[in-house]
Amino acid sequence: GGETDPERGSRPSGPAQAPDRRRTALICLDLGEQLLHAGETTEAHRLLDRAVGLARDLDEPELLARVAITLYRRGTLGSGEAFMVRFLGEAHRKVTGKDGQDSLSADRLAQELAIHIMALARDGSDDEALAFSLWARHDSVWGLGSAVERLGLTDEMAVVGRRTQNLDMELHATSMRWVALLELGDPAFIDQYRTYIRAAERSELPRFALAVAVDGSLIASLQGRFTEAADALTGEALGMEGEDHEAIGFMRCHLHWSLHLLRGHFAAAEKVLATLPGARYPYPGLLEALTAVEQGDAAPALRLIAEQSDRASPYPRGFMPLWLRLLAQTATITGDRRLITRAEDELTPYTGQWVVSLYGCDIGGPVDLWLGMLAAARDDRDTAVATLTEAAASADRLGARPWAVRSR
Repeated sequence: GGETDPERGSRPSGPAQAPDRRRTALICLDLGEQLLHAGETTEAHRLLDRAVGLARDLDEPELLARVAITLYRRGTLGSGEAFMVRFLGEAHRKVTGKDGQDSLSADRLAQELAIHIMALARDGSDDEALAFSLWARHDSVWGLGSAVERLGLTDEMAVVGRRTQNLDMELHATSMRWVALLELGDPAFIDQYRTYIRAAERSELPRFALAVAVDGSLIASLQGRFTEAADALTGEALGMEGEDHEAIGFMRCHLHWSLHLLRGHFAAAEKVLATLPGARYPYPGLLEALTAVEQGDAAPALRLIAEQSDRASPYPRGFMPLWLRLLAQTATITGDRRLITRAEDELTPYTGQWVVSLYGCDIGGPVDLWLGMLAAARDDRDTAVATLTEAAASADRLGARPWAVRSR
């Protein structure tokens, strides 16, 4: 598209100038995000760079934090990860007034910033800033073990959405709530899902047709209604959106791959793998390794694990549960004692929960399934039987037939 300038005309001088420039920065940030989503990366980066410049010029800690968190959440790393850590650190110093945060990871800095700007928004009774900070916190803690906190955040997001008549926010929060409930192994997820679908359909917002199709496919797949799941993925909503949106394109690939894998249709899954580079899928090696390990071939997974050996968190939060599943499956089929111990250490704190990745777009079974398999791999029959029995019971409670079968 052509150049977009959110700051038309001359700026007012005097006291109004700072609020006006703050608003411009927020518009640049929002528009930049939208353009990124639509694949207009050049213009998006121009606007996001502008937001960075304005936030620095205005020297507003909360604004700088919002810009930094947005860039981090969107994976817009500027000149790379080092830039992101520096920029998050800069925002962290401005917001907290503290130095000595150089040792913190980008992930940790983003989490702390989200907490601080949430507090600032509450103090200032700023619903718009509160809405942003709640989402930022939700996304910054995503991963196994965070579902209870995310439930609280989605509740508050829905309240803020209703209070500010922000239907988008209310619907997204309602959707993320069913995901958190499922992750906790709570059968109430299905009622929450239905609540979301009813609200989304009532809204008649076209963009939610896509979300309804995706969520419908996920639930159908989880419950073993595979034909219905596949139909939802080939429906009009996904086809229409998928052409122009890079994120939707790669997510659509992931959804197809995940469904094929769950069905044991490995040839079909491998066909999807071949399309990943064209869809700009960020971590094709992860899916390739999982596809191979499902078929008893640990070689690609072992290569990947060796490559990532020096990184505690080799993937962004949204992908980490998939990585932990891969670790567990690889340990199980190789019988490698060190790998078994590592996978058990990673997964044991989350017994009773479910492996959910990509903000709900990948459901990888009960944690207890993988722990049971690991126990079996180290010849602890009693633990294996008890844990797999728990996994099957959890799957039964959720109506997740494919996972119930697999756990037995």
